[in-house]
Amino acid sequence: MAWTLLHAADAHLGYAQYGLKKRQQDFARAFATMAQEAIAQDVRAVLFAGDLFHKRTVDANTLYQAVSVLQMLRDAGIQVIAVEGNHERAHFREPLSWLDFLAQMDLLVPLTPEYHQGKLALLPWDARERRGGYIDLPHRLRIVGCRYVGASTPAVVTDLAQAIAQLPEADSRHTILMLHAGMEGVLDAYSGTLRESDLLPLQNWVEYVALGHIHKPYQRLGWAFNPGSLEANSVVESQWTDRGYLLLEIDEEDSLRLPPKRVPVPGRPFLRLDCSVDDIQRPTALWDRVRGIANEATVGTDDPRRPVVELTLRGQLGFPRAALDVDRIEAILDEAFDPLTVRIHDLTTIEPGEIDIGAELTRRELAHHVLSEMISQDTRLGALAEPMTDLALSIQELALADSDPASIVAGLERWQSEHGRPFAEAAESEL
Repeated sequence: MAWTLLHAADAHLGYAQYGLKKRQQDFARAFATMAQEAIAQDVRAVLFAGDLFHKRTVDANTLYQAVSVLQMLRDAGIQVIAVEGNHERAHFREPLSWLDFLAQMDLLVPLTPEYHQGKLALLPWDARERRGGYIDLPHRLRIVGCRYVGASTPAVVTDLAQAIAQLPEADSRHTILMLHAGMEGVLDAYSGTLRESDLLPLQNWVEYVALGHIHKPYQRLGWAFNPGSLEANSVVESQWTDRGYLLLEIDEEDSLRLPPKRVPVPGRPFLRLDCSVDDIQRPTALWDRVRGIANEATVGTDDPRRPVVELTLRGQLGFPRAALDVDRIEAILDEAFDPLTVRIHDLTTIEPGEIDIGAELTRRELAHHVLSEMISQDTRLGALAEPMTDLALSIQELALADSDPASIVAGLERWQSEHGRPFAEAAESEL
């Protein structure tokens, strides 16, 4: 009869992404979904390769989310074997991590080697002491684990290769090594700590490397696999739709079947929109374009959960930045999608004093554009660029109309009563 292992990582329980409680619940839901499917598929053990929690400080609600799911797995006879990730390491000088606490409750087995006088030691799991570097399972399976060690990972892997080779029955066991470590070449902006060559000393003794840490699914060398995170930790991660967990089977002849089966865990839908502003000269035209983009976009899922919507504005603005009404754009997207939250990334640029000659601007709009840009360059006045521009143009119009000087002064005083005296504090501080 085949034996099935489940390899998962990076649940990040407790992560209230965007400061939202519902996103925190999404991460808990993904972890619970993994466990429920493990029970349904008669999985015998779960290998969890780090970052069960999002941070070292775990609140009561997050701890409950972890304990309730782990208890469900334990009650189903499923053993959970884990390694500690970088997000859940114990605080400096604290002897126990949260994984150690869960081990004391008999909810999981945290594995890691120990160093004695500079030499790595792999000790068998001691159920009484709740510590060890490896554990032997039925079907000649051996699970070796190592917690997150950062830049030291290549050196530790070399030590692990030597230690695994010296373990009892090393040549007759199907050994799986669990690491919370990233590999180079997976993400452009991420410098991994491991290269493929770093894994080669393991190949005669390890049949499968169960990785965590990087949230994008990938595999290396045909025997090192990363399932990805259970839920998207960013909008970028939402595009990796094969994130989830891996199912690894041991057949009737006690052999590992590779590659493992990849099982996605659907997360909350994310919708990424892009809007170019290069040819837009008026705010109203931008609002119309955003409406058009929203009308053409579809979430692409039957998930009843409200999506996270991200809009990125790119290009060169043809009107003052002060007129870029982000609240108006958010209202348009709220009406179109009823999202959980809207994220707007403003990547637009403005060339001071540069105006599109072909733009259909009135004389006043042209003057408004130039003045607003000039005022915006003064860091003291950025927030007042729009009202100061209106004030200057109003004074100009009053002067050109030969208005009574008293009325001009009265207008200045009204403006100051509403907006203050932006240079007053600076002038007084120079005395």
